[in-house]
Amino acid sequence: MSTFNKLLDNSIMAIGAPKAGRNGLFQRIFWSEFKEFNEKIFPDFVNKEISVDNNNVKINIWRWQGSEKMYNQPHHMRRYHKNTIVVLVVFDLNNPESLKQVYVLLTEAQQTEHKYKYILVGNKSDLEKQYSNDDIEAFKNAWDINVYFEVSAKNNNNIQELFQQAAREVVKINQQKENIILEQQQQNESLLLKPKSKGFCC
Repeated sequence: MSTFNKLLDNSIMAIGAPKAGRNGLFQRIFWSEFKEFNEKIFPDFVNKEISVDNNNVKINIWRWQGSEKMYNQPHHMRRYHKNTIVVLVVFDLNNPESLKQVYVLLTEAQQTEHKYKYILVGNKSDLEKQYSNDDIEAFKNAWDINVYFEVSAKNNNNIQELFQQAAREVVKINQQKENIILEQQQQNESLLLKPKSKGFCC
């Protein structure tokens, strides 16, 4: 198994509505446990090595604060943008207002110069679902999101699969970037090696 350690960018950012359960997702992926956790003392940044398709992918994961104070000041999210290429958009399947709450966060993200790969995450699938499939599909289409996971941090359902897919997207996007850089380098080298045309004397 090789380690994919030449990433141009290797950060994943988790954003979401207040009380959408991102702490639980982090506990599961990093400590394989689930406990009630105080939002204020959970770290905003962690790093993790995830095994994906015979590669150990080293990624950084940012947790954008979901408190009401931070939620009402979305410009604070900009400090997490550097090197982020995948964004987990987390909402609460049991809260009918949760998708509306992440709307402002997505609006803020799209106002930056950064381009992200979004993954929509419906958390708390162990509880009664307050959204129809049509509701979720409409939200995905509105934001051009084509990857969606329903997970339960409490029951540890689909957590590993979610982060593996996120890491897979990191690898894919960085490989595309490296291919573009390599192609540009080859074009530049080709121009340097191209023989100069000889002038003609009358």
